[in-house]
Amino acid sequence: METLKTSTLSLVANGLLAASLDEHLAAAQHDITDRPAIKGPRKITLELILKPADSGEDIVDAVDVQFTVDMKKPKTTMKRRMASFPRTKSLGFETDTNRVTHAPNQRAFPETQSAEEEE
Repeated sequence: METLKTSTLSLVANGLLAASLDEHLAAAQHDITDRPAIKGPRKITLELILKPADSGEDIVDAVDVQFTVDMKKPKTTMKRRMASFPRTKSLGFETDTNRVTHAPNQRAFPETQSAEEEE
């Protein structure tokens, strides 16, 4: 039997807790690399909830421990100007953004051909 302390957390659940923490660390690093322009923090939380096990007696001889690993990352926000159609109570937008420029210096994806068009 091991004593629960920071140096033994890697042994909890045969290493699954440590593996989960490692996965969250890798996901945070990947998100930072994938979205470097988003400067918000990536936050990893290891939460332990301890409560006495119900033994039916006044003596506590066991404790239930719940481990939770969670990650919060900045939200992805996209803004787009759309046409307003009050009569139909709807909004409209162009699906082909390569042909519509809403902002100066807006970059567009290069035109590509599908496999069918090349034949």
